[in-house]
Amino acid sequence: MNNQIDERQDLPSASSVSRYAACPGSYLLSCGITEVQTPEMKEWAEAGNRIHMWLEDPNFITLEDPNELEVAEACAAQRSELVQRIFGENADHVKKIKEDRLWLLVGRKRAFSGKGDDISIYGDTALIIDFKTNRGDIPESPKNRQLRSLLVLLLLSEHGQNLRTIHVAIIQPLVNRQPLICAYEGDDLVAAAKELSELLKAINDPAAPRFAGEQCKFCPAKFKCPEAKALLDAMAQADPDTLDMEHLSKLLTAAAACDAIIKAVRARAKTILKENAAAIPGWTIGKPGSIRSITDPFAVFKVLSEANMLTRDQFLTDCVSVGIGDLEKAIAKSQKLKPAEAKSTVNALCAEFIEVKPKEASLEKL
Repeated sequence: MNNQIDERQDLPSASSVSRYAACPGSYLLSCGITEVQTPEMKEWAEAGNRIHMWLEDPNFITLEDPNELEVAEACAAQRSELVQRIFGENADHVKKIKEDRLWLLVGRKRAFSGKGDDISIYGDTALIIDFKTNRGDIPESPKNRQLRSLLVLLLLSEHGQNLRTIHVAIIQPLVNRQPLICAYEGDDLVAAAKELSELLKAINDPAAPRFAGEQCKFCPAKFKCPEAKALLDAMAQADPDTLDMEHLSKLLTAAAACDAIIKAVRARAKTILKENAAAIPGWTIGKPGSIRSITDPFAVFKVLSEANMLTRDQFLTDCVSVGIGDLEKAIAKSQKLKPAEAKSTVNALCAEFIEVKPKEASLEKL
């Protein structure tokens, strides 16, 4: 088991409630299974962890990537605005609960947990903020089940004894610069608690149904799930040319789930074969390739110039290419600018030398 499973004690958690709602049977099926992360998922998770640590304490970690720093600073700025908006003149006196895991007890046993990214409390009012550091499609706060389950955990905790109103918001700078705040009070709080209670009852039922879909992307049990396997089989047998538009729409939705399953299968296979090359019949890992790169362009030019192989103009014209991202990072570091400022500076000063090529549009779900 990984540290995340240890922390959650293999019990249901707020971060997965959307998956539970879409596929109640996925919880029991995934108990004890560690999620296999694809390289993309691992990279995204590591970047998100760094940003979250910076938001908890900027002195604890230095964000070397200017793009990560830009997202972190935007998150911090939006957080300050939200706290000021909710608490007004009391904003500087709020009680902070950061990254503490809250537990729901049934009797004396732990049954469910969640960890809010940033929780502020003053008097009978609270604000729960969830930071999303990528561009993923996340339900806004009024429809966000994770936030609703977190507010129930807060309300039932030692911190929630005097709470009457709980505000929730998602901060996702790469998608929205103006977070939507949703307030829960009175009957809304009761309804949220009832919803969570019913969900926990449903997912702990051994006969809970399972449904394959986009939620499979984050399900550790995708490898052993009959419904996920059936979805793959259906995709393999489908002929897009013979489908009407309604069925083609359903096929596109299914494809998103299948892509995630396929990537995870490949990632798991690589992990297994690295430990035992003969473990998977008919498959092996090829010999790792290598990529050559120049570590010191100036030294290379000096050597080639002294050998009369290239002139300075030939070297600069035919051999040197400038990555615009690296250029912006260098400008930001040199001039102590924020990433957005460095981008604007490069665009302004180097406009005649920047080529903008059209990019093929991608499919997006409405």
